[in-house]
Amino acid sequence: MEQRQDGPDDTDHPAATLRGWLAYGTAGSFVFYQMILQSLPSVIRDGLVVDFSLTDSGFGSLSASFYYPYIVLQVPAGLLVMRLGARRVLTAGLVLCIAASLLTAIAQDIAYVAAARVLMGFGAVPTFVATMTLAAQWFPSRMFPILVALTETIGMLGAAVGQETLGFVVERAGWRAGMLVIGGLGAVILAPTWLLVRDRPRAAALRDTAAPPSIAALLRLMLSPNLILAGLVGGMVFTAGLSFAMLWGVDFFQHHLGVDLQTASVIASFYSLGIVIGLPAFGFACGRLGRPIPLLAFGSVFTGLAVGVILFAPPSIVVSSLGMLACGIASGSYALSFVLAKAQVPESEAGAAIACANMLIMGIGGLVLQPLIAVIAHAEGRAVTSPDALAVLIWAQGLGIVLLGLLSWRLRARTV
Repeated sequence: MEQRQDGPDDTDHPAATLRGWLAYGTAGSFVFYQMILQSLPSVIRDGLVVDFSLTDSGFGSLSASFYYPYIVLQVPAGLLVMRLGARRVLTAGLVLCIAASLLTAIAQDIAYVAAARVLMGFGAVPTFVATMTLAAQWFPSRMFPILVALTETIGMLGAAVGQETLGFVVERAGWRAGMLVIGGLGAVILAPTWLLVRDRPRAAALRDTAAPPSIAALLRLMLSPNLILAGLVGGMVFTAGLSFAMLWGVDFFQHHLGVDLQTASVIASFYSLGIVIGLPAFGFACGRLGRPIPLLAFGSVFTGLAVGVILFAPPSIVVSSLGMLACGIASGSYALSFVLAKAQVPESEAGAAIACANMLIMGIGGLVLQPLIAVIAHAEGRAVTSPDALAVLIWAQGLGIVLLGLLSWRLRARTV
């Protein structure tokens, strides 16, 4: 019987142990923390704009600076995890994130804030790939779609907590106090990361004896058309999260609905609530059906519809909140891109493939569209909060469908 080419492979590992759950779960706490770092600019925007006289374009570039090292260094970070182990790499990254949070809190010049934002990106680089590498080591591969969804769900909970809790703190004590809270939270998870994160013994032994992959092998992996398409599709679906819910959405709701910062933050956080539902739902469905491509297509279509309702329906707190909830549920399908990426390579290259996919997913929404939305809006003489300026997020879903069709065609052609 012909093996499916768009689903997870059948390679298995021994049943997970308590050590595996502790290692994976503790690494997941860093994923939670990282997503708070990603989403915090949307909450501290007003304070930064006033204190440092930022324009919309300047603020968009500042927020996107997190993604410069985060995206470019995904594959090198994957190699570091392979060579040094998840514990060392995650601990070092966490220290950098804590230092960056404290630097932001005391910064008196925008250059230091920008440097701290880049430093956060450096620290957060290995978070997801290390967590998924631990998942691949400690758990059966049939569980991989569920674990991808669970990991991303943990991250989205971090985004929700970041927006709601920080919105409360910032509105009462200021954005600098909010950054001190962020630094303190990182300190809380530092010791458990060092004590509990462990590679599976067999994987650690292979790590110590295996030769590092050649540059040619890495380039061949990174330039694989199917892998690139898988990452691009996930990136298009997730633009609703990275470019809207985690950045421009709070400002949009303040202007569109005439609400205060805390209320706008709560409305935006409905996306995170929705994606917490959508991620495990799509992961479970993929684990049962083994067909990520149709599920991704479904998620992309309904993400575009939900964004359209949010932007163009008559202003209403209830409609906007429900629209963000639906948008989050639908765009939870983006995590299936990691399943597609892993299916395109041998098991030994799964970590690098996940890193490549993550680089593309985060790059499209974070590095490209976050500042591009502001640039397009200003070029057309509109405010960034204009629904017409934000409609590019709907077009992104359409492009995702086209790319998904191309990937499906390539996979079918490969099996003929």
